[in-house]
Amino acid sequence: MIFTLDIGGTFTKYAVMDKNKIIKKGKWETTNDFLMLIRLIGSVICFPVDYIGISSGGFWSEDGFSISYETLESTSAHNLTSFLSKKYKCPVYIENDARCALLAEKEYGVLKDNQNAVLFVLGSSLGCAVMINGKLFSGSTNQAGAMFMMPEYYDGDKYLYDKQANSICLTKEYNPSLKNGDMIMLEEKALQNDKKAECLIESYSKAVALKCWYSYLAYDPELIAFGGAISNSRLITDKIKYYLDCFFKNDKSIRKPTIVNTQFGSDSNLLGAALLGTK
Repeated sequence: MIFTLDIGGTFTKYAVMDKNKIIKKGKWETTNDFLMLIRLIGSVICFPVDYIGISSGGFWSEDGFSISYETLESTSAHNLTSFLSKKYKCPVYIENDARCALLAEKEYGVLKDNQNAVLFVLGSSLGCAVMINGKLFSGSTNQAGAMFMMPEYYDGDKYLYDKQANSICLTKEYNPSLKNGDMIMLEEKALQNDKKAECLIESYSKAVALKCWYSYLAYDPELIAFGGAISNSRLITDKIKYYLDCFFKNDKSIRKPTIVNTQFGSDSNLLGAALLGTK
């Protein structure tokens, strides 16, 4: 059996898989306490375990250290892959979360028949993975697809990065006492005519649409897919598509990619992490 983890900025999800199917899954609130993470893993891991696949934000070297932008510094500082490999005496693999989602969707889902695509994970931050000519594109330093670091706004003095397309930042802007990102809560407030929530939903949708536009110009994909928990929101995804369409209307080349949701939603990350051991 295979054990997979998806370490997100808000929740850490896990799954036990057998023959490419999830037979058990669950989640807990993400902790930055490494020993607590190890205890939580130990309470749910399957036995016997053939290998462990980990999906996490940021970019990772083959030996399990962060190249940059990891979700949790503790996973890199303590080298989670090496620690788990020694503890459970099995191979452990780690990869960027959006790339894991792309691998799953290419193998089983909406990208199966596509050659050039970009997949965005709408989560705590904005994950992105790129496929070119049917292959995952990682770039010269394994950091391709860092769309969250593309500028969202310029106020005439400075650029704004990873603020408006970041659910944690927007949720805290709505209510400073909240520590986790919750765009679905903001959507519910917006549907109740809460003006502040409405403005934050607009900011998020415009920022994500801009990142999608950047990816379209850079990679010329035939398809753009949305995954992650926020993609389940009809209001938000419809707004992203609306603002993205405004960009397309200014494109004189008359080309336009198909916009879809991932087939497996949040499970794409877990399914893709299981594929890491088959590469």
